[in-house]
Amino acid sequence: MQNQTDTPAASPSPAPISVAHSDPRNEHNTRVREALMRYRPVHVAPADWLAVRDFVIDAVLAHDPTDARIAIELVSTVGQYVLWAMNEQHAPLDRDDLFYPSMMNRFIRSRTGAESTRTMMRSRLYRVANAVAGVERHRGGVGGRPTAPLAPYSRRELAELESWARTVRNRQKRRAAHIALAFAGGAGLTTGELLDLRGEDAFRTAHGISVRVTGRNSARTVPVRTDWAHYLDQYLDTFVDGELLLYPTNTGKGRHTAFRSVYMGGHPAPNLQRLRDTWMLDIVSRFPIPVVLAVAGGGLNSLQRYLDAVALDSVDQYDTALRAPAESANSRKRGADASQFLGTGDNR
Repeated sequence: MQNQTDTPAASPSPAPISVAHSDPRNEHNTRVREALMRYRPVHVAPADWLAVRDFVIDAVLAHDPTDARIAIELVSTVGQYVLWAMNEQHAPLDRDDLFYPSMMNRFIRSRTGAESTRTMMRSRLYRVANAVAGVERHRGGVGGRPTAPLAPYSRRELAELESWARTVRNRQKRRAAHIALAFAGGAGLTTGELLDLRGEDAFRTAHGISVRVTGRNSARTVPVRTDWAHYLDQYLDTFVDGELLLYPTNTGKGRHTAFRSVYMGGHPAPNLQRLRDTWMLDIVSRFPIPVVLAVAGGGLNSLQRYLDAVALDSVDQYDTALRAPAESANSRKRGADASQFLGTGDNR
């Protein structure tokens, strides 16, 4: 999507001479929009581009680019990202569901080429994300985190989710709701990861149920917490290897639309991002960072907002331990083995 059609969009036809009292800023915005409307990405089907064009252009214009050339560069990158997010991550065409750091970082890591190219794409994406969704950039243009505070579920709200799950009448929706609750609430999976699950990805071990995530940049196996695994009791043995777990007979974008209809509306319908946030805050506060990285997906940058939320104001209680000499590798392994029992027993 780096190139456009033979018609040079960056050099729009001169605008008509302004009438008296016209607003130069409005004229500038009109010229930029006209240039963007003429832009045609290569290697993208015209129908696919038409489906997202207005959304992408509106997002870029919210950043208020200074000229058409910069605007086209932004549209090229944002357009690639939006199409990737919709087609590979099953994200809806919605600003809040698209412009957040962990999703954007996954996209950037998925790109091939020089690091300088990824850095440029990151800069462009975060500039637009800041304008449309309030996403802040770290110094140096790496990573980023939303300004909105985390809102983990309270115990009362989780109990209300349980009640909601029992009242879903449609059998297919109830099945989808229970699968989503088990794997988003009990293993922290994202919406895109849920939609990619197949029958063989959920399985029993000697310790309980686990789920396998097969994404190229976030492949991992996650134990499902015991207080969420019960949602799978009547479904696990019916999963078919090779078959998508959620709406396997729907095609294309229809799968996401059907799935989203399961949890539309406010509480007590579940918010899948809040379910992941609640799960993430729990594991970040209880397990060592290497364990968190192994089960959370997304890499270290995606953990920053959760680490900020559990950061300590004082480390006085660890003063003695911090002054002690470093442990040997064998001592650390013994400590990790012992901590597994604490983590398993405290999995409430």
